[in-house]
Amino acid sequence: HPVEKVYTCCTVVSNATLTDPIIGFRLQKPNPPCLKAIIFQTEQGEFCCDWTRPWVQKKVILEVDKKFVLFVILALSASEFKKIKLVISLVLLLFPVMADP
Repeated sequence: HPVEKVYTCCTVVSNATLTDPIIGFRLQKPNPPCLKAIIFQTEQGEFCCDWTRPWVQKKVILEVDKKFVLFVILALSASEFKKIKLVISLVLLLFPVMADP
């Protein structure tokens, strides 16, 4: 019998919307039989998602934005942090659609 290779990649992707909180994500490049996909990491496990879906792209942007904001906040002094915290609060009030659902 021929030996079958075990793949630890996304060979299919889901179009269903992921509602679990996201811990992290990574991009899987296409390399047959692996498909191009975004792999979201949650407490429930990893999920292969269609990278072309608008909700997937939005979640990736939100995750990148969160990491960038955290990086900026860590680089601020205490007085600068108070100012930026006020600005972020105002932005979230003015643009609630940008908040993570």
